[in-house]
Amino acid sequence: MGRISMNQLRQYDEAEYYFENAISADPNYIETYPHFADYLLYTKAYKRLLKLVEFACTLKGINVNGMNHRKALALEAMHEFKDAKRVLKTMINECFYDEDIEFYKRELKRVKKKITRTKPQKKKKSKTKA
Repeated sequence: MGRISMNQLRQYDEAEYYFENAISADPNYIETYPHFADYLLYTKAYKRLLKLVEFACTLKGINVNGMNHRKALALEAMHEFKDAKRVLKTMINECFYDEDIEFYKRELKRVKKKITRTKPQKKKKSKTKA
């Protein structure tokens, strides 16, 4: 119901209610976590998403890289580019599939571009004659 409320009905408060109830009813049901994380990403609840990912990654059978990707996206949205870069590098090292590795490398490349764009530019000293 949370996914339907979020994706089709666009009733985000209702979606949050359903996701929270699903997790409280069965915290070990791993299928809820990625969708709830997407909800938190869409609604810009980044700090809450980071806590959810931290907990979800302790559950047996969860797609850890999938959850960490959402974590990297949240960190990027929060302008914590170096932390997002660190998470993506870890994910690349833990991947089993070439397609996933290439995808995360492209994500890392995008974050690196943002790091260089947001670095403060050094002012050039002008040579003036006195």
